Amino acid sequence: ADIPAIEEPEPAPKDARRAEAFKRLMRAYENMEPESAAKALAALADRDLEVVVELLMGFKPRTSGAILDALTQRDASLAAELSYEIWRRSGEEATEAADSGR
Repeated sequence: ADIPAIEEPEPAPKDARRAEAFKRLMRAYENMEPESAAKALAALADRDLEVVVELLMGFKPRTSGAILDALTQRDASLAAELSYEIWRRSGEEATEAADSGR
């Protein structure tokens, strides 16, 4: 019996919309003053720490550094927790790249 080939599903339009919304949100935070961004991200971290980590990882290092610096003034333990998550994930990505020969 012929087995039909399994096709990769097309990304759902919802996923594309979410990705575009995330990019717009990143740009909005990048254009804010670091103190304002830190205040908003601290509130967002109460709802979803994962989103804040993803945002910070997506920013240019200078931007994320300025925001983390401002956040440290508000909540040093949150800044430390976010920094740790960024470091941990960056290490995982480096390990995956080394393992795959990239």
